[in-house]
Amino acid sequence: MKKLIGLLVLISTTSAFAQETHSPQFECHQSQSPETKKYLMLGNEFPQIPEIDWSHEAYFADKEKYPSGEYKQSVLYIIGESDEASLTAVNPSDTTQYLVLSGETSLFVYNSEGVTSYNCIPLRFGQRAFAQ
Repeated sequence: MKKLIGLLVLISTTSAFAQETHSPQFECHQSQSPETKKYLMLGNEFPQIPEIDWSHEAYFADKEKYPSGEYKQSVLYIIGESDEASLTAVNPSDTTQYLVLSGETSLFVYNSEGVTSYNCIPLRFGQRAFAQ
C-alpha cells in the first residue's frame, strides 16, 4: 500500500511539473524601452520520463504571455550550440531568425530586417540554461 501511495504521489508530482514545458530563464529588455519586458524561456526536461523533453526548445516572448501559455504562439526556436558562456537558437521555419545569448546578460535577436539587442537578467534557474 505504501508503494502504491508513493507511486501515485510521484506520478501526480511529475504530471504537474510536466505541464510547465518551458520556464523563463532570463528577463530581457531593450535599453531604450526598459519598461517592456520579455522572457527567454527554455524547454524543460524530466529525466525520470525520457519521453518528456523540451530542453532543445526556446521561446522569446512578452512577459505577460507566460502565465496564460500564449507564449507558445510565438516563434519556436531550436537550441543549437550552448556552453557556459553562450547559447544559440534558430527558427527552423525561417533560418534568418535566430537568437544569440552571450555572457548571460546580452541577447541578440536576428531576423531578415537586422538585429535587435536586449539586456538580460538571469532568473532563479538561469544557470541551468547552459547545463545542457
